[in-house]
Amino acid sequence: MTTQQAPEVGPGRPQHIGRPLFHPDLRDNHRFLADRLQLLAEFVHDDADSTRTSWDDRAYLEGYHGALLDLAHHLRAGDYLPGGMLNYPESTAC
Repeated sequence: MTTQQAPEVGPGRPQHIGRPLFHPDLRDNHRFLADRLQLLAEFVHDDADSTRTSWDDRAYLEGYHGALLDLAHHLRAGDYLPGGMLNYPESTAC
């Protein structure tokens, strides 16, 4: 997949998926944000490993760490770009 081509349309995916992605500046912005989220996730993970963190706080921080990494992954993959897997038209949004 090139930086200008979205994943192919598959079963259960909205029809707009698969259109070319002609948004290199937006893609660069998403990659920048993904890098920052990954850095934040590392800080959260380090805090979760801290001996001063209670068990409940540790579990919360580990979940938060995972959520930040998931979001960073989707941003890097282009899933929120126009034509991306998670970029639905407003009419289909919840």
